[in-house]
Amino acid sequence: MLGAYAGHAALVAKVVGWAFVAWGTALYWVAAGLYLVQTWRLTSAPASAPGGPAPEGGLEAAGGREPAGEVAEPEQPDG
Repeated sequence: MLGAYAGHAALVAKVVGWAFVAWGTALYWVAAGLYLVQTWRLTSAPASAPGGPAPEGGLEAAGGREPAGEVAEPEQPDG
């Protein structure tokens, strides 16, 4: 709103405001590009069968998770 007035402060406010507009627009398009790349990677990846072999590279390639299997029941204290 300061940019709507006249004077030195208004000129600075206009320049800073337009700089934020340009920076925000650039970041918006960068984010859109990243989303497109991620979507392309997810949709072009081959689907794995449930319970199938783990991807090459071990746990790091599988997102750091253990393969699904039997879940051990926690031990209950006697008492």
